[in-house]
Amino acid sequence: MPGWWASFVSETATNPGTGAVTLLGRNLDIPCCDFATAGYGTGDPVYYTISDGAPDGQSEDVRGTYNATTNTLSRDETLANTAGTTSPLSFTGDVFIYSVLPASKGLALDAGNDLTLPRDLSVTRNAAIGGTLAIQPASAAAHALRADQAWQTIASYPPSIIGLIDFPLSTGYRRFRLWVSGLTVTFGDATIGLQFSGDNGSTFATSLYNWAAHSVLDAGSLGGAGNASDVSITVAPGIAASAGSNAFEGMIDIFPGSVSFAPRCVTTMYGVTSAGYMLWQGGGGWNGSPGRMNYGRLLPSAGTISAALILEGLR
Repeated sequence: MPGWWASFVSETATNPGTGAVTLLGRNLDIPCCDFATAGYGTGDPVYYTISDGAPDGQSEDVRGTYNATTNTLSRDETLANTAGTTSPLSFTGDVFIYSVLPASKGLALDAGNDLTLPRDLSVTRNAAIGGTLAIQPASAAAHALRADQAWQTIASYPPSIIGLIDFPLSTGYRRFRLWVSGLTVTFGDATIGLQFSGDNGSTFATSLYNWAAHSVLDAGSLGGAGNASDVSITVAPGIAASAGSNAFEGMIDIFPGSVSFAPRCVTTMYGVTSAGYMLWQGGGGWNGSPGRMNYGRLLPSAGTISAALILEGLR
């Protein structure tokens, strides 16, 4: 369909009364085309105006629906009319139909070049915001959301069989998500750990604290809290080397830390261990002074790993 209205579309009709309008062809008094030629089909919604063309006559803005089979326009809703009501007017004799946008449905920039939407905004494709998007809840003050404050893809890593996977925790982001799929190992029951680095990967912290872990097996539950420093935080438990298509996948939520907050991570993974299918949820952090980490590393306790990764950041 062309849209709710189309340029240079006008037709004539006779005696529509208060009901549907049977179209008789394009208006020969102006250069235009009819609704069918403009591309409208059965069921397409249309804004249009009915007018008798008289100097002191009557006009009506309508929301209707086009029917290509009967070549008619319904009058689903009267938006406004010259009688000052929202009831259908009764038209007799010849009338003119114009495809136009009614004033009540138009949006315009105010004196400050701002646009206010009275109701919901529906976006079916991408929306690019160059300035500030002000979100005004019905019962709260406006909150400003910058375009760069949404989750952004920083890097993606295709599957590869390697001993470890390093990824940057770029400055300017306060939080990261590492999406993991197809995580497999070449050595049965190998665990996957996460390490942090504060010097761009030259050295990795070895005082990491496995502060919590919980796992759910098909056959039952396991869980507990760790309390010892280690060389890495377990983000996936003992993975079966024969997992195949049932390899581990999930997400690691990373807080890189700051001058007052030590880095932490929380993980939710699902896959096959030697004990069966497992949902693994765990977390941990750096058991040292607060500081900003700028590099991460995934590595197996033995053998090599293969995984596809997508790293996202939130400013």
